[in-house]
Amino acid sequence: MEKIEKKENGYLVGILGSLLGGLIATLPWILLYVYAEMMYSYLALLIAVGALKGYELCRGKIDKKLPFIIGIVSVFSITVATLVIIPNLLLVQEAGATSLRAFKALYSYDAFKEAMIHDYIFSLLFTFIGAGGVIMSIRQQVKSGKKKIDLSANMMKPSDEDMASIKDIFEKRKAYDVDHKIEKDEFMKLVKDKGVTLNFMLSKGFVVYKKGGYYYSMDAEAHPNRKQTKIVLITFGVLFGVMALLFVLIGIFG
Repeated sequence: MEKIEKKENGYLVGILGSLLGGLIATLPWILLYVYAEMMYSYLALLIAVGALKGYELCRGKIDKKLPFIIGIVSVFSITVATLVIIPNLLLVQEAGATSLRAFKALYSYDAFKEAMIHDYIFSLLFTFIGAGGVIMSIRQQVKSGKKKIDLSANMMKPSDEDMASIKDIFEKRKAYDVDHKIEKDEFMKLVKDKGVTLNFMLSKGFVVYKKGGYYYSMDAEAHPNRKQTKIVLITFGVLFGVMALLFVLIGIFG
């Protein structure tokens, strides 16, 4: 029996699928930001992957425009997550509810506005770090004529020399805990050409971002799987809690 190939749906349907996939993939980012006060550039990589998978599931056209589509969708997704969804969740967390009026009032406070814009800038930077490798991989594969994108190579471990160069930054400043952290503005300047390696070390918990700065975790280095397990447990624990709350609310008001 002859195999029937599925036709591509073009850009529009693919972009709609990509937007849905990208927004769904921001969930771990949002949950950790709101409930654990942490940001990991590794999670921004998931946004690009989600955007790609949504595009593929909707059978969007695979050609040289795809890397640009995934890049734009990734930026749009992190923008909506950081500037819209997260503030509304913060309102729910503090006041138990949200509304358009409360959302506008929140942004009327200069301190909050400045804090969100500052975090948004670094969210974009993390998106470029996390999504950059994905987009470059897509670009290279599309250029070679592939119609099915494989991102497995994007998860490879950096060299020991590259990781040692980042660790050396912390060693020189003895930044081994949150009280001796390197402020994020200074740190990002120091690692501007080491984005892929930093991305990997953040994902493993070797480098930790907390309270506006970065430090190196010797504990994570000694126990390389502990931090990753903790992140997964926190993410799924909070996700389960949110889903349980939604079911309770549906039961009360449904």
